Amino acid sequence: SGPSPSMRGIAFPPPPGGDEHPGESLIPDEHAGPKHGQTFNGVVYGLLNSVLLIPVMIGFASIIYRDHFFKDSLPILTKLVMVSACIHQLVFTISSSLPFSIGQVQDAGLIFLSSIASSIVSQLKDDATKTDDEIIHTVIIALGLCTLSLGIALILTGYFKLARLVQYLPMPVVGGYLAFIGLYCGEAGLSMMSGIQVDGPRSWPHLFSNPDALLYCLPGVVTGIALLAILHRFQHFLLLPCLMVGINLVFFAVLLAMGPSLSDIP
Repeated sequence: SGPSPSMRGIAFPPPPGGDEHPGESLIPDEHAGPKHGQTFNGVVYGLLNSVLLIPVMIGFASIIYRDHFFKDSLPILTKLVMVSACIHQLVFTISSSLPFSIGQVQDAGLIFLSSIASSIVSQLKDDATKTDDEIIHTVIIALGLCTLSLGIALILTGYFKLARLVQYLPMPVVGGYLAFIGLYCGEAGLSMMSGIQVDGPRSWPHLFSNPDALLYCLPGVVTGIALLAILHRFQHFLLLPCLMVGINLVFFAVLLAMGPSLSDIP
């Protein structure tokens, strides 16, 4: 089980004081510069990647297993997604031929993985002969096989040089698909914050008619808007990682000041 094996390249700008020029490889060439400098840059970029990806993977797990059936098993399923993402990242880092970018797990396959998981649950949960563990095992195996099949298809697409066929997809189709990914992830975020199943326009009234649920969503929505505004206003490769760490520090500081433990939070 795990996110789709499709990759996204994120190019970090060179650290202050570096002599790289815009457009050049951000991962030092093996013949250029001191060995310790290359190692230091690699460690820095790895730490930045981990700060960004760990909360993203937690969110991806919540989206894939968004069905209420997985609620009690979500902690272990989240760890499984984290392991899957680590394997993906390791393979990409070792075997990638793109030295100018840092590959990361992408969100494009979340819709399909989530739909597969929810469909299997809806078909099996009413079967009295199936236990919850058997249903979860079936979901995990199915997601793994589907992800493997997609990986093989991508390898064959590259081997036979069929990627040019993508240009025949109409632009409105591509744009609509990308827009729906954003809507899907947004609804999943509201579900995570409110504890209410939000999976389409028909479920929105349940959210907006619940004052407590809206109150739970308020900090996350405000934080998201603030992140968007800050990143639009300022440009620095350390900004987003620092903001991600700062958000967690503020959360636990407020929690410590208010007194309740994590187990007391709904």
